[in-house]
Amino acid sequence: MKKLTSEHKKINQDLEAESFYEPTQTDKEFKWVLDFIKERDFSQMQDVIKINFNYLKNNNLAKFNLIVNYYNEYKHLWGEINFEKGIYELGIGGAQGRL
Repeated sequence: MKKLTSEHKKINQDLEAESFYEPTQTDKEFKWVLDFIKERDFSQMQDVIKINFNYLKNNNLAKFNLIVNYYNEYKHLWGEINFEKGIYELGIGGAQGRL
């Protein structure tokens, strides 16, 4: 994935400023997530992911298992999660270079 150049960023800012539509709720939530990510380093993001996985494990085990199983199915891309063994390779796999 190529990094955005200053020219790309300028075009993006111009498009946002001249937007012809009202942002949807999904647009607003996505922007919040992007801003949240921009304000944190990689280790902080890993900590947030661990906290959220633990919350999900304690509150919706079926959904937790579904997500962890899917995540681990593609561990060659982004790492492995195994809470019992203390493995939290969150984004450590091939995807880390894309962050």
